[in-house]
Amino acid sequence: ENPAKFPLYKQDYVDTAKNKVVRAGSIAVSGVKLITPLLSMPWAIGVNTVHAAWNYGQYGLLGLFCSEEITQGIKTLHSMSKELEAIEPRELLIGMLYLTAEHRRISRSAPEADHEEAMAKGRPVDEGLLELLIGLAGIGMHAPYEDKAFEVQRFALQQNWRLVT
Repeated sequence: ENPAKFPLYKQDYVDTAKNKVVRAGSIAVSGVKLITPLLSMPWAIGVNTVHAAWNYGQYGLLGLFCSEEITQGIKTLHSMSKELEAIEPRELLIGMLYLTAEHRRISRSAPEADHEEAMAKGRPVDEGLLELLIGLAGIGMHAPYEDKAFEVQRFALQQNWRLVT
């Protein structure tokens, strides 16, 4: 099988209703933001608040609280431990948010700490292995987003890779 004979890889993008609503909301909020200099102070503050919430919260907080995977993970964690059964899932979620914020604070206060730890405790990766891993990273960026296994196989064959099926 010659990979050059396969049809070119193409990604089927589906513009869902959710994508359209988010895009329309972004346009509406941006449009209203343009007229804030003409509004009275209370209205301008309200528009600026909506603008900040839409731009910085639509993917962060809304995605976090509405994500089914996170909810399922918390429920599974909650059911696996006797100590955690006494804590409400909502409080576990808040604790996870504080834990991630603390982790970000630590990594921002010492940005080189992870690198220094890796250099002290780790060992260098062989140059050939590093090149191989970098080359294979492409499939990890495409495969999870494809609906059909054939598209992943076709993409892999165009890169001269063989997938185990």
